[in-house]
Amino acid sequence: MPRLYLAVDIGKSKTLAALIQSDGTIIERKLIPTDLSAGGSRVISNAESLLGELSRTSPERPSGIGVCTIGIVDPALGKILKSSIPSLTGENVKERFERRLGIPVCVDNDLNCPGYGEYVFGLGRRSKAFVYFTISTGAGISTIIDGNVWHGTHNLAGFIGNVDGITGKSGNQSFESAFSGSGIEESATKAFGTKLAAKDVFEMSRGNSEKAGDALSIINRAVMQAGTIIALIQMTIDPDMIVVGGSVAVNQPDFVAQIKTDAEKRIGPGAVQLPNGINLVVSRLGQDNGIIGAMAMVKRNLE
Repeated sequence: MPRLYLAVDIGKSKTLAALIQSDGTIIERKLIPTDLSAGGSRVISNAESLLGELSRTSPERPSGIGVCTIGIVDPALGKILKSSIPSLTGENVKERFERRLGIPVCVDNDLNCPGYGEYVFGLGRRSKAFVYFTISTGAGISTIIDGNVWHGTHNLAGFIGNVDGITGKSGNQSFESAFSGSGIEESATKAFGTKLAAKDVFEMSRGNSEKAGDALSIINRAVMQAGTIIALIQMTIDPDMIVVGGSVAVNQPDFVAQIKTDAEKRIGPGAVQLPNGINLVVSRLGQDNGIIGAMAMVKRNLE
């Protein structure tokens, strides 16, 4: 019978905890809004409470806890080094959870956990070199070589979306600000003077309204910048496969198809080695890849 594990995915908008079998089957889940106003300690405390509830109702003692959290993480220490939720910076999640819950804990960020989930249980299985590219509220990548997550020398690997380098009307911008969900929303707000969700911008770009042209320009710019990132990934890491996940990618498969087409135009002579084009596909695990990947990480650490 598969062993049981706990996992939690701590994000800006929600905190999701689950009891998961070692084969990736989710037995039970609990979801609450992330209360940012209460501070980082309360955010961690709320996550801890969810895990405690799941542990008490589990038919057997869970073998370990996997934690997926937003920010730069030192997985060896289980500590959040830097987070876009400022009050989470400096929190040693591993130490705290192990002390309170008495179960081994593994901590990584919200790029690597989904990426590892896709590698172990998703489309990335059997890949020698695998990249997970998330396009959600933010954007970034996770690289897995021969089954090992590459964290980099300073735990910065994957945060490519934060790099400045796009020159636009408002000056230099990060790649993330061009093609992430929040970036598309921000561009639309500037263009139309009203707040729009990313999905509304996509819908508007396909319509015939007066604003359709401007919306299409925003999406085309997002395609161009994301395509540049994909081309750079292919020509530097040269992975077997790139899986694209995150809410924007999963909900807008046509957007991903456009990114693939754009990227393939940018790889130059490299196209000779890729007769079938870049192997770019949309995630099948969806929004569960973070908790599933966190579970897979702690499982591997304990084996």
